[in-house]
Amino acid sequence: CGKFLDAKAVFDFIASKNDRTYAIMIAACVRKGRPLQVLELWGEMEERGIVMDKFIVTSLVAACTKLQALEEGRQLHEHLIIMGFRTDIPLETALLQMYGKCGSLDDAKRVFEGMEIKDLFTWSSIISVYAHAGWGEMAVVLYRRMISEGVEPNVVTFACAVGGCASVAGLADGRAIHQRILVSKVLQDDVLQDSLLNMYLKCDEMVESRKVFEGMKARNVRSYTAMISAYVQAGEQAEALELVSRMSKVEAIEPNPYTFATILGAVEGLGNLEKGRKVHRHLASRGFDTNVVIQNALVTMYGKCGSLVEAQKVFDSMTARNVISWTSMIAAYAQHGNPQEALNLFKRMDVEPSGVSFSSALNACALLGALDEGREIHHRSLMMDHGVVPLVEHYLCMVDVLGRSGRLGDAEELVETMPYQADAVAWMTLLSGCKHHGDLDRGERAARKVFELAPAETLPYVFLSNMYAAAKRFDDARRVQKEMEEHRVTRPVAASYIEIDNKLHMFTSGGRDEQQEGHNGRTMERVWSLLLELLEQLDTSPTQGNANIPLRLGSSKQCRPFHFHGIVRKAVHQIHGIFDLRVVNSHRVCSDCHSAIKLLSDITEKRIFVRDGSRFHHFEKGACSYGDHW
Repeated sequence: CGKFLDAKAVFDFIASKNDRTYAIMIAACVRKGRPLQVLELWGEMEERGIVMDKFIVTSLVAACTKLQALEEGRQLHEHLIIMGFRTDIPLETALLQMYGKCGSLDDAKRVFEGMEIKDLFTWSSIISVYAHAGWGEMAVVLYRRMISEGVEPNVVTFACAVGGCASVAGLADGRAIHQRILVSKVLQDDVLQDSLLNMYLKCDEMVESRKVFEGMKARNVRSYTAMISAYVQAGEQAEALELVSRMSKVEAIEPNPYTFATILGAVEGLGNLEKGRKVHRHLASRGFDTNVVIQNALVTMYGKCGSLVEAQKVFDSMTARNVISWTSMIAAYAQHGNPQEALNLFKRMDVEPSGVSFSSALNACALLGALDEGREIHHRSLMMDHGVVPLVEHYLCMVDVLGRSGRLGDAEELVETMPYQADAVAWMTLLSGCKHHGDLDRGERAARKVFELAPAETLPYVFLSNMYAAAKRFDDARRVQKEMEEHRVTRPVAASYIEIDNKLHMFTSGGRDEQQEGHNGRTMERVWSLLLELLEQLDTSPTQGNANIPLRLGSSKQCRPFHFHGIVRKAVHQIHGIFDLRVVNSHRVCSDCHSAIKLLSDITEKRIFVRDGSRFHHFEKGACSYGDHW
């Protein structure tokens, strides 16, 4: 009748209870989802010496599983063995699952191996136990063993085995299982399709993932969110946003807060501020903008799209900030060339800083050249006050602090003595400091280290060649360029984005925007040539040996498509209708383009925001927020 409390009152009133009475009450507790009371009733039965039947034992095992009560489960199991209780396959499988849920894989395996007869449900259970525990390799081994013993898997077994492959990125095994699934003709199961999609995504197989996704009979918010997130992580933000549009407009699937957080990640990757504002308005209309996960994503999005004002506005509106909130805002100020405000915010934190918080604060110290404050944060705050184990990023930031402050000897010593193996990034950080301060001897050592550790990296060749040119050692500069050609080191393709009239235009290294060809394209080419001529007249051409401008690795005609010139052409062509100009590039802005855009901001009297691979440059009236060292 659903009167649980009344039934419990009657049960408590009964003076002489037997196994039947307890079975009825335990059944009621199971139906009401009260596992703790099930265990309490078992204790009473033990005190009264009442013998348990199979139903009661099964209920007790289920209660231990629900509560993850390992010790009570072990006691129950031992009691059954001592009492000589006759078990069967379902009960032994339930014990196996209980141990797995409680995290005791050894006990689960012991029960499994002790079973004389194992059915399909038993095999699926043990494979699932290992897969969910992150022991994917063992899950696959058991799956193979099951096949070899002639047991044919079902949908559940396949899903568990595929989950095991996902946990260890076992692509070869995953593909083999996928083939068997196709032969078994059970692919249309929703759970199985989700498992396959997750497995291919974990293995970074975007092509296979998309095939599974497109073949799903019923895509849902979970599968869409997984695909969108994968595209964002792969740096394919445009593809991610296309899926978002299809999700809402074609399939009418409503995003959830986690989907929106992922969408904001795609927006920030493209630096598409207007799109970000549109998503924010949609979030607000649905009441999601008070969710702390969404608010943190909004702060990061606005920061990476170049709007510090809006990032700060979201941050100020938060009623409950966590460490991610503070760290996102600190990082935004540091990335925008406002390190003092970043440090002020770090000092105001009312939550325990994380390792990432310290990295952002140290990055701010490096930008300020605040050596003493950087050392204080690195040593006393990290190691003593907060007990945070220093990350390799903390040491790299400290190398940057020392390098920018001109303490290159100390920076080199830290690279060589830090408790992590110095990688190419560490030596590249030192090389950057040497380049800025003209320390050629130490710069040569650092560059050679990067050549050894990252032979395909372009920047060390360019930096070292540039330093030789500054020292008027032009033969050495040409030798470095020749080494680069001999080792076939080429710069990876960079992508730049600019939004004009609510349309996003993309440019790649050596590529053009198709909409800007023809007469307008030739006109803008002449504008760019004029800009370069002005730079020559101002003695900022690379051929003058300026230490802060890399030597070109070819003719100017070959060099220019390598950088921002296409996107700047686009901007100049339509700049009369633009108040601010925002450009996003996937690589570090080179000195040629940095100088050109400074001049462009002065000529056009426009504010130009350029986000490169690591930070935002604010150009206004011929000046950059980072000066000439970034």
